[in-house]
Amino acid sequence: MRPLTVAIAIAITMLLAACGGNPSDATPAATSASNVGKQPPPRLELAVFAVGQDFGVGKNRLPIAVLLQDGVSVNDRTADLEFSYAPKSGGDSRRLERVVWRAWPVLNGVYVGSPVFDRAGIWEFSVTLNEGGRRLHGTAAVNVKERPSAPSTGDAAPAAPTKTASSPEQLRQITSAPAPDPDLYRISLDQAVKSGRPVVASFSTPAFCATQTCGPQLDVMSRLQDRYGDRAHFVHVEIWDNPREMLDSGNPSVGRVSPAVSAWKLESEPWTFLIGADGRVFARFEAFTTEDELEDAVKALLAAR
Repeated sequence: MRPLTVAIAIAITMLLAACGGNPSDATPAATSASNVGKQPPPRLELAVFAVGQDFGVGKNRLPIAVLLQDGVSVNDRTADLEFSYAPKSGGDSRRLERVVWRAWPVLNGVYVGSPVFDRAGIWEFSVTLNEGGRRLHGTAAVNVKERPSAPSTGDAAPAAPTKTASSPEQLRQITSAPAPDPDLYRISLDQAVKSGRPVVASFSTPAFCATQTCGPQLDVMSRLQDRYGDRAHFVHVEIWDNPREMLDSGNPSVGRVSPAVSAWKLESEPWTFLIGADGRVFARFEAFTTEDELEDAVKALLAAR
């Protein structure tokens, strides 16, 4: 489908290649009182990537990959990292608070924060790693639109029908998952949205996923469906309209994007949306979302009924 941005693809590649190591040639941090406020800018020694591309004015969920320049991932170091962001056009820098490390099952993981953008345009992120008197620094940028392309929190969920199935042969025709969970294909997304029950919808393509996280995302969906399926609908939407043809031919270029994906205006995968009983988007998650993060959101969705 539509590929992820180059920055995201680079981040994923570097995360996959990460194998551990130590920072080298780090910049010593000045420590004497006379140097406070007079430190030179730290050298750019971190590679920082926003793992996402659909941001709008207001509060956003932003996964951030942080790596050393040699590709070694900086894992689970929240206490040692400082995150800030500011509009490139000029304005005060603000600290990104409550950043949480989220381990990924296929890649190493990302830091997830919730920046609030008060204007459209390019915003720059700054990340500093403080380690034993050394400071390593990196920057990244994101494009913030007046409104994101995909449905945002509070928007009416697009009434797009999706394919359903129950038998193994039927499932083979509508999903690229190698061992699909039938419970995720029992109801069309538009019917689920109109049912008066909350909905958790995951748009992904396990066999053709650019980030290799679509399969793990569906595993998360299945486990949550087992726990909360009596109170909410869980629906998987395959990115491609003809996954069986793509698999049988061995030629992904014959793929046709699902009409539901087009209706939801998705430009990457995977995506997960939580939809309230009122048919409006309750929360949205671009890129892989861990079970803990998604389960917290599902609990909040059910409590909001």
